[in-house]
Amino acid sequence: MSSLIQRILYYLSQMLVEQLKPGQKSSTIKRFISILILNEEMFPKDGLLLHRFRFTDMNAGLEWTDLMEVDVLEIPKARRKTTIDSPLDVWLKFLAVDQKEDVMQLAEHDVGVRSACMVLKDLSADEQTRREAEAREKAWRDEMDRLDGAREEGFEQGIGIGELKNRKQTAAILLDAGTPEDVIFKATGFTIDDIMKFRNT
Repeated sequence: MSSLIQRILYYLSQMLVEQLKPGQKSSTIKRFISILILNEEMFPKDGLLLHRFRFTDMNAGLEWTDLMEVDVLEIPKARRKTTIDSPLDVWLKFLAVDQKEDVMQLAEHDVGVRSACMVLKDLSADEQTRREAEAREKAWRDEMDRLDGAREEGFEQGIGIGELKNRKQTAAILLDAGTPEDVIFKATGFTIDDIMKFRNT
């Protein structure tokens, strides 16, 4: 837990420093709160669901400032709690439950939780829509890749056929011009016998 506390202090310090822009006075700093929701117990010796930390005088019990605050909420304690005595109890139980039935039961206790349930329902529907859209997009991409591959293969075959036809024409022209056989072979790869064969086909 010590490393967690150090990270929280670091983030709090960042929140404080980032509030002040160049040239701004420190008096413009606004109050900020860090809310830490834990799925484990940081303070197992008590049953409090919420611990609130500010700057205080340990000897006199006086609060120095409330500008910086850390609220620690422990979900395991909410799971064990059998009664709902405050809105905080409802929300922590909402975060703790696994079953849909339990969520709907909690929604009866709080308007905010009911709204959160509706949002979750919409998000779930959107997630399904997103998955379906991604599946369609993937199928479309696969089909386009297949068609592109087929076109490329056909194009390469077409180039090969075109090159062969050009070499045959060049070999025939060179032969008709009286070019020596070795020169024709070097230029086209065809011998006189080859030329005579494809001329007769």
